[in-house]
Amino acid sequence: MDVVDMSEIVDGHRTNGEFYHEFFKAERLSVGLYVLGAGATDPQSSHTEDEIYYIVSGAGSIEIAGEHRKVGAGAVIY
Repeated sequence: MDVVDMSEIVDGHRTNGEFYHEFFKAERLSVGLYVLGAGATDPQSSHTEDEIYYIVSGAGSIEIAGEHRKVGAGAVIY
């Protein structure tokens, strides 16, 4: 069993200085914290892996395969 405290995740993200901080990795799964500031645009390109996003706070919009949606805190996107 792995247990990670959110404060440790946030501290790790702050320390690495990147948008994305991977805090868990297993053979078929990785989990990370991705933070964009207000008004920022996601610089990532398409990935070959499936992804799930959970919006912790704030609001914005997302486009996937030409479909646009407004999203906010509590949204889960697959």
